[in-house]
Amino acid sequence: MNITIIGAGNVGYHLATAFQQTDHHLLQIFSRNPKRFAHFPPILAKKCVSDWTSINPKSDVYIIAVNDQAIEEVSQKLKKTQVNGIVVHTSGATSTEVLRQHEQFGIFYPLQTFSLAKTVNWQAVPFCIDGNSQTVRNQLFQLAQQLSPTVHLITDKQRQALHVAAVFVNNFTNHLLTLGEEICQEFDVPFGILQPLIRETFEKVQSISPKIAQTGPAIRGDKTTIEKHLKLLQNHPDRQLLYHLISESIAK
Repeated sequence: MNITIIGAGNVGYHLATAFQQTDHHLLQIFSRNPKRFAHFPPILAKKCVSDWTSINPKSDVYIIAVNDQAIEEVSQKLKKTQVNGIVVHTSGATSTEVLRQHEQFGIFYPLQTFSLAKTVNWQAVPFCIDGNSQTVRNQLFQLAQQLSPTVHLITDKQRQALHVAAVFVNNFTNHLLTLGEEICQEFDVPFGILQPLIRETFEKVQSISPKIAQTGPAIRGDKTTIEKHLKLLQNHPDRQLLYHLISESIAK
């Protein structure tokens, strides 16, 4: 299949790199900001375009990998370019409705966090796909299997719920780790001391439910310890509030 990727951010870059190594033909990578191509290796850079008139209308799949607010605009641009292939987006929160102006459309959502500097192990990345017909679903399923052995057919509502869950387990969790690091820095304690605990926490939920794995003063109803912690956080009302709210949620 000929593949065009719209977007040169973290997701677009890593998808381009991955498809370059498959049997499929990475036809083009588009970004309206050519500066986004600066970090692309030469083999990919020569496939980069930044003018909508340069979009090849003969691609089999157009993967929109831009921020959610820009998906509908990009979809309209592709419609004006009169593309004939399947148009998909990679968002976890955006409905397929924004792509309905195309004859063939769907979802190509890799459930992972992407950073430019970190290589992606695609074999460990689950894909969530959907399409407006069984033919489209089959093609997207096969395309995703080129990158990962784990592919799920997921509806819009399921994908949006999954995205909320992902924010809790990834984005929120990472923010809590950031706060933990800041507390360590404030009291001159090496953050590295917590690394074994962090590792054990995430390894544990690979085999048992997080609910069963829950420990700490809140689940034990240890109000004395909780009050001590809140007092230690008194110079940071935002951290105090967050500690209080999460402790209440755990207790419930």
